[in-house]
Amino acid sequence: MAIALGFFQLAGGVLAQNDPDPLKKGFQDPPNAARPRVWWHWMNGNVTWDGVQKDMEWMKRVGIAGLQAFDAGMTTPQVVEERLPYMTDGWKDVFRKTAANAERLDLEFGTASSPGWSETGGPWVNAPDAMKKMAWSVTRITGGKRFAGILLKPPKTTGVFQTSTAGGILGGRAPGQNPPEYYADQKVIAFRVPADAVLPTPTITASGGRLDAAALSDGDIEKVAIDLPADKEIGGISWIQFDYGRPAVVRGLTLATPIAPRLYSGIDVSGRNGAPPVQFRLEASDDGIAWRETGAKIQTGTAVRTCSVDSVKARYFRFVSIRQAPLPPATPARFERPQQPPPETIPIQELALHGEATVHSFEEKAAFWNNDGYYELPSGTEGTATAIKASGEIDLTSKMGPDGQLDWTPPAGNWIVLRIGYSLTGAMNRPASPEATGLEVDKLDAAAIKRYEDHYLGMYRDATGGLTGGHGLQAMMFDSWESANTNWTPQIIDDFKRLRGYDPTPWLPALAGYVVESPERGDAFLWDWRRTVQQLLKINHYDQLTRMLHDIGMIRYGEAHEAVFATRRV
Repeated sequence: MAIALGFFQLAGGVLAQNDPDPLKKGFQDPPNAARPRVWWHWMNGNVTWDGVQKDMEWMKRVGIAGLQAFDAGMTTPQVVEERLPYMTDGWKDVFRKTAANAERLDLEFGTASSPGWSETGGPWVNAPDAMKKMAWSVTRITGGKRFAGILLKPPKTTGVFQTSTAGGILGGRAPGQNPPEYYADQKVIAFRVPADAVLPTPTITASGGRLDAAALSDGDIEKVAIDLPADKEIGGISWIQFDYGRPAVVRGLTLATPIAPRLYSGIDVSGRNGAPPVQFRLEASDDGIAWRETGAKIQTGTAVRTCSVDSVKARYFRFVSIRQAPLPPATPARFERPQQPPPETIPIQELALHGEATVHSFEEKAAFWNNDGYYELPSGTEGTATAIKASGEIDLTSKMGPDGQLDWTPPAGNWIVLRIGYSLTGAMNRPASPEATGLEVDKLDAAAIKRYEDHYLGMYRDATGGLTGGHGLQAMMFDSWESANTNWTPQIIDDFKRLRGYDPTPWLPALAGYVVESPERGDAFLWDWRRTVQQLLKINHYDQLTRMLHDIGMIRYGEAHEAVFATRRV
């Protein structure tokens, strides 16, 4: 192929000299601006100056006009006599010679926006500057008397959601990586809930397996509460039953199970091994004998999923598996889940019924993760009458001490106090060599991004001996987004006010799954929240980095992003 391309360029050059047609001439002998650039992977320190020279001479000879060096890792074994780890003296010596050689050969020389090929991260990013998601805790208080105590501290777990350490699809924490933990408080909000939203303590039983009933609703979505034996026949059922002792009203359901495996070029990229999806429905009964469907259905295979329930009143509720034939995948064949037989057991980490009006699929609407069927998600059911009234919320942020201590006498009624802050997603740049792997920078924080890029560009100015900008190292490539999701940054409340024109504080409970005002109005706020995250990503990350590169004469390239790893769930 290289010989054919070289011959085409030579023949094209001869023909173009005698042809007056500028379009034909430009096609046969294109200018450098129209010639291809190539990705050039320096894998896991397997770099020599001799190999670099030969690569560059070949690229110039066959008509390539530019090269973008990616220092990457993966599992490449050492094949050179002396491995040159990223940014060591030996590595920088080769890189400096490379920049000078690119100048000599008139090759546009670029590098990636971080080690690996996603996205902007490295070992110099500290925990306060890393990617974040909202974290919260729930403390229930009975009004009419003084509360003096410490509010439950939100989980500081590094991962995609609350106590989950899962890293998301092609992003976040990967197996074998142990990013640090970090938590900071932001807001404390109290709101009243109706009396029937406080569910009695149920007696919980199951069709089989060893059940840890307390673990089903303790908020720990990593610990398996039951390995529910699966019925092997299509049409058969396995179940978990809640007996409240008296009629109770259920308005929501949360299920946490291990993430189902997903393949990328034959590799499980889900962050963990999980069972194939199983669908469940919620049934209700007044006597524990005759059961009726509530209309609520939910599927395993996602770290956490919440669905609304249509204000169903009953003494008994039963969570029932629906055995069915496998459905065809909704994603391209390259990204299919592996074909597996039905599971012997169904590991369930959390199964909680809620008395409060609940946002359907709030985890996706609040941008903890994606859903390619997002616009098919319903707003929820029967949430308006029992929804939180924004005007009735109380901001207690100034009343909580640094240790979480709150001294407050609420008015009569049943109150929930949300202690809201943020922890880390655990996203790390990948696939980079071990020496070059670290936390992904907070893409929504302009100051953190500037600190990242100042450091990064400084390393390359040193590595090239100052040959950056219009000469030597001329370009930076922003490759695929594999950093999973983010939905919080320390200044996001002020940013939201500026970009959306109203204060999000009264609406923050919607980010934790509580309906505010109505399902439709809550969903409208959540759309505004995601839109704000989107704009901050554009303005503070991509736009700022582009300006910083242009200011020193560098070009910015970018790969179009897509959503092939999102899963359709309604």
